[in-house]
Amino acid sequence: MLKEAKNNQILYTSIFIIITVKGLLPSSHLFWKISEYMDSFFSVIAIALILSKVFYQKFRCKELLVWIIIGLCCAITSLLMKDYYLFITFLLLFSIKDVDIEKTLKIHMIVVAVFLTIHVICFCFMWFYNKSAIPYTYRDGVLRYGFYMVHPNKFSMYLAWTSLEWLYLYIKKAQSYQLIILIIINLFCYQFTDSRSALIIIFIAVTVLWFVKRYEAKWLRKIIPFFAKFGFGIGTFVYAVMSFSYTHVGGLILSFYRIFDKLISTRLTLSTYVANVYGLSMIGRQVTSYGEKIYWNDRWFDVIYLDSVYTALLFGYGVIYSVLFIVLFYYTAKRVSFKNQIFMVLYLIYGFMENYGLNAASCFVPLLIGMVIYKNNKGKIDKVNIGE
Repeated sequence: MLKEAKNNQILYTSIFIIITVKGLLPSSHLFWKISEYMDSFFSVIAIALILSKVFYQKFRCKELLVWIIIGLCCAITSLLMKDYYLFITFLLLFSIKDVDIEKTLKIHMIVVAVFLTIHVICFCFMWFYNKSAIPYTYRDGVLRYGFYMVHPNKFSMYLAWTSLEWLYLYIKKAQSYQLIILIIINLFCYQFTDSRSALIIIFIAVTVLWFVKRYEAKWLRKIIPFFAKFGFGIGTFVYAVMSFSYTHVGGLILSFYRIFDKLISTRLTLSTYVANVYGLSMIGRQVTSYGEKIYWNDRWFDVIYLDSVYTALLFGYGVIYSVLFIVLFYYTAKRVSFKNQIFMVLYLIYGFMENYGLNAASCFVPLLIGMVIYKNNKGKIDKVNIGE
C-alpha cells in the first residue's frame, strides 16, 4: 500500500513538472525554443504518465463516464480555441487521486523558483553590462521588462504564484521578516515589470494571512468562507453585467466603470467589445486577435483578448464551463479548511485581472477541486489549520 502511494505521488509530481517545464521553456528568451516535435514529445510523455496513473485508479462506472464526458468537452473546446489551459487543468484534476498536493507543490515551487532566479540574475547582469540588449515592451508610455521572459505579465504571474505556493505551504511557520522579504522581492520585480495584478494579489495575500495569524479575526472567518463559496458566481455575474452594459450607462455608474477598467488595465473595455460583437460562447471559440487594427465604438484596438478568468469562460471557453466552475467552487469551498478557503478567494480576486488561473499547472487552486472530489488527505484538507 505504501509503495503504491509512493508511486502515485512520483507519477503525479512527474506529470506536473513535465507540464510546467513545457510551459516555461517557450516563455523564456534565455532557453532554447522547443521545436514542434519536442513540444509533442513532452505532451506524449505527460499523457502516457497520466494514463499510466489513471489505469490503476479505481472508478465507479458513473464516475468514470462523467470524467470522460468532461474530458471530451474540454478537448473539443481547447481545439476550437487553440488554447489548452482548460484541458491541462482537466488532466491534472483527473489524475490527482491519492496524491498529497503539498508534496507536489514543494517540488513545483523549487523548479519555478530556480527558473525565475536564473532569469533575474541574467537580467541584473545585462542591466549593468549591456542594458540596450534587454527585451522590453511599452504600455501607456511605460517601459516594461519581463526579465528575459516573453512578457512582463508572464514573469509576474509565475513570481506571484510561486510566492503564493510558499505562503500556502509555510504560512503556519512563517515569521514576519519572511513575509517582509517576500513583499520586497515582489516590489523589486514590479519596478521593472509594471504588472499591477501580481503585486496586488501578493499584498492582499500577505495582509490577510498575517492578520489571521496574529488576531482571532472572527469577521474574516465569516467573510472568507462566503466568498470562497459564492465568489466565482459573483465574479461571473459582475463581469457579464458590466461587459454588456458598459456602452449603455452614464453618470456615476459610468465613472465607476471607468475607474474599475483603468485599475484592471482596460480589460473591461476588451471584454465589452467581445460581448457586444460576439456575444456569449457556449462551448468554445477563438476571439483573440493580434496585429490587426480594429475600430469599434470610436476606439481603435491593436489586440483583442480575454484577460480574466470570468470573461475567458463566458465569451471564449463557453458558458457551460462558467456554470461548472461556479458549482465546483461552491462544492469545494464547503469541504475545505479555512486556509484553503483563503487561497480560493485570492484565486478569485486574481481571476478579475488575469486568465492564467485557468491553467492549474501555473495557479494551483483549481487542484483543490480534485482533492475534494477524490477525498485526498481528508483529515488534512478539512482541518482549520491556520491562525490556531
